[in-house]
Amino acid sequence: LDLVGMSVGPVIAGIIQQLHQGSIKGITGQFPTHEAYNSIFLVAIAISAISIVLALMANKVKASQLEKAA
Repeated sequence: LDLVGMSVGPVIAGIIQQLHQGSIKGITGQFPTHEAYNSIFLVAIAISAISIVLALMANKVKASQLEKAA
C-alpha cells in the first residue's frame, strides 16, 4: 500500500500542477500557480482524512468480530 501511495501521489500532483498554470512577466514559459500547491495540499489532507476514517472503521469491525468469536 505504501508503494501505491508513492507511485500515485506524484502523478496526482503533476496533474494538478498542469491544470493550474500561469505566466510570469519577463520569463518565458508557464509555471504552476499558488492555487496548484494549495490544491495539492487540500487533496493530500482529504486523502489522509479518508484513510484515517477507513482505518478506524476497519478496527471497529475487527473488534466486533473478535467479540463475537469469544
